[in-house]
Amino acid sequence: MTKLQELDLSSNNLEGQIPSSLFKLTQLVVLQCSHNKLEGPIPNKITGFQKLASFLLDDNLLNGTIPSSLLSLPSLGMLDLSYNRLTGHISEISSYSLAILTLSNNRLQGNIPESIFNLTNLEKLVLSSNNLSGLVNFQLFSKLTCLEMLSLSWNSQLSLNFESNVNYNFSSLQALELASVNLIKFHNLQGEFSDLISLDISDNKLHGRMPKWLLEKNSLLFLNLSQNLFTSIDQWINVNRFNDVFSGLVLSFNLMGGEIPLAVCNMSSLQFLNLGNNNLTGIIPQCLAESPSLGVLNLQMNMFYGTLPSNFSKDCSIATLNFYGNHLEGHFPKSLSRCKELEFLNLGSNKIEDNFPDWLQTLQDLKVLVLRDNNFHGPIANLKTEHLFPSLIIFDISGNNFGGFLPKAYSKNYEAMKNDTQLVGDSSLQYMDEWYPVTNGLQEIHAHYSDSVTVATKGTKMTLVKIPKKFVNIDMSRK
Repeated sequence: MTKLQELDLSSNNLEGQIPSSLFKLTQLVVLQCSHNKLEGPIPNKITGFQKLASFLLDDNLLNGTIPSSLLSLPSLGMLDLSYNRLTGHISEISSYSLAILTLSNNRLQGNIPESIFNLTNLEKLVLSSNNLSGLVNFQLFSKLTCLEMLSLSWNSQLSLNFESNVNYNFSSLQALELASVNLIKFHNLQGEFSDLISLDISDNKLHGRMPKWLLEKNSLLFLNLSQNLFTSIDQWINVNRFNDVFSGLVLSFNLMGGEIPLAVCNMSSLQFLNLGNNNLTGIIPQCLAESPSLGVLNLQMNMFYGTLPSNFSKDCSIATLNFYGNHLEGHFPKSLSRCKELEFLNLGSNKIEDNFPDWLQTLQDLKVLVLRDNNFHGPIANLKTEHLFPSLIIFDISGNNFGGFLPKAYSKNYEAMKNDTQLVGDSSLQYMDEWYPVTNGLQEIHAHYSDSVTVATKGTKMTLVKIPKKFVNIDMSRK
């Protein structure tokens, strides 16, 4: 098929190396082999692909270096080699037609090549989750005037230099991801960011108060400041510009104290709020349960007290509710049954006192239920229904005061737990995570969220930072 222009082999179970004969199809414009199990190096001789515009090999097992010939194809507009095992340095790039370059989640090393700053057609540059190093002058990226997304996150040896008294011009930039790149100060990043809607500067060493320019950024819809050293929450939620369109706020793993400001009730478009692992206290605002837009509410490992929010909305869209490790007490709110999209519920390590909430068994999407270390009591009721917890993979009611007989259904009817268990080293390992659309009506990006949970095996606690979809756990022990 020497005249073939488009070949899409993505999302199969193809194994082995890429055959060199594939590169005799010199008329190819689009080549997609993503989401397979291809391995070995990418063949060096790609020079015959003069018309190739789109080349996608993401999510395979490819190793070796990126061929320099691939980075010099004259018509190449999209190159995605993410989620592989590629190593070595990134060669100089002379494919000046490139609009999308995605090399994330590999093992690439060395400096970011200076030739990248000459790719003036770039709209998306994603180099995150590699082993890149060196000092980079951030101002150089402003030469890429078409850039809409820049991701350099999770390169722990990479450092960015922000010059003082410089007004950066990123008039097209919508998403900026600078997590875990050794940021200590961020006050010098100012200038033209008129389209910025998503900013991730998590896992750095930032502290104190955020610069005024960021709080006044009216376009911003999503902000991730987790794993830093910030101490104040009022600064973020009491600002008027967060009221109407703001979609996501992630402030977990900081040093924040005090209460959640009631101004959070004015954030009518809030889709996810993650304030876990701080020093927050007080009563959880009831309005968070009444929000029809909220999909993720994570307040774990704080010092909240009082009762659980009780009036969950009839339009509830919560998928994740995590109150683990607080001082909450009282009864379990039955209004939670309105949350038909609930997938993750963790109320462990509180002081809740009630019977087992058997009505939870009818929630079709519930995958994780953790009620451990509370004051639940009485029998575990058995509903007369054909399918109990049809999606459940983690069921933890340990450390309570349940008694009576254990219903047979709790060992026979968990359909999701009967699926094939995950083999160690399986490259198809998938996790419980979600991509939430963040939009202002004109622009849209997707923000990522992963659930985490602590489970116990033979008395040893283990925290799963990400939950494999095929992980199975049942814990009904006393302690």
